Amino acid sequence: MYFFTSRDRRYPKGYNHRIRAAVGGFWKATASKLAIGDKKNNPIGYKTALVYQRGTFEESTKTDWLMQEYTLPRNTSTSSSTNMKLNTFVLCKIYRKSTE
Repeated sequence: MYFFTSRDRRYPKGYNHRIRAAVGGFWKATASKLAIGDKKNNPIGYKTALVYQRGTFEESTKTDWLMQEYTLPRNTSTSSSTNMKLNTFVLCKIYRKSTE
């Protein structure tokens, strides 16, 4: 399943931590941000892998649900006729890891 969501931050002017809470748990990043480049290796976006954890941050259980979060660099935006910037949203892909 793919969907767009807002790029909300927990601390708007400071610490660079995204809000990834969900009902009954949270999405935890499993790796650092990976640059996605064009043929000349110029970064055109970034991909982050996350796993869904049930419970709270202190006491959580890993599940077999995974998410890939795709973002654009901060300076990318749509044309001036559209009053919405693309970099205020992220594209997410959620899927269940096969157990075989």
